[in-house]
Amino acid sequence: MVVLVSDGVSDYAKKLLKADGWMVEMISLLANPNQVRPKRFWGVYTKLKIFNMTNYKKVVYLDADTIVVKSIEDLFKCQKFCANLKHSERLNSGVMVVEPSEAVFNDMMSKVNTLPSYTGGDQGFLNSYYSDFPNAHVFDPNIPEEVLKSRPAPEMERLSTLYNADVGLYMLANKYP
Repeated sequence: MVVLVSDGVSDYAKKLLKADGWMVEMISLLANPNQVRPKRFWGVYTKLKIFNMTNYKKVVYLDADTIVVKSIEDLFKCQKFCANLKHSERLNSGVMVVEPSEAVFNDMMSKVNTLPSYTGGDQGFLNSYYSDFPNAHVFDPNIPEEVLKSRPAPEMERLSTLYNADVGLYMLANKYP
């Protein structure tokens, strides 16, 4: 497993992560271009860098507040881009599967200052970038590989809520620093 850390993470914390078996990769922060945004969203656009991790065939991204309760190896069967709808008809960027592409990343970077973000963060940007996401087909990990190879890969697929559902764990008082 790989963890991306910025220069704000201490050497001691990186040492602990390595001792726990993580591959630690340094990453520079990507500034949030939105002037109107929650204070805690200052570095969230950094998440977009997973789209440029071309040294990997597939990236399964999990927000730090994600709890994995069973095997997620099926996610590696997703094709170009998978995420789910959560709380609405909008894409949730807390659990995503990405087939890294320098071309897609560069296209995103060319649009970060022009595409709107309803959240003021990466999730809102991704909803604008993948504007047809609510109409994407639901990812089915049981489709045989021969069938997948016989047709064009979809640009995006929706994950079912089985991959990212609130199951009774809530932040008390909904307060953020």
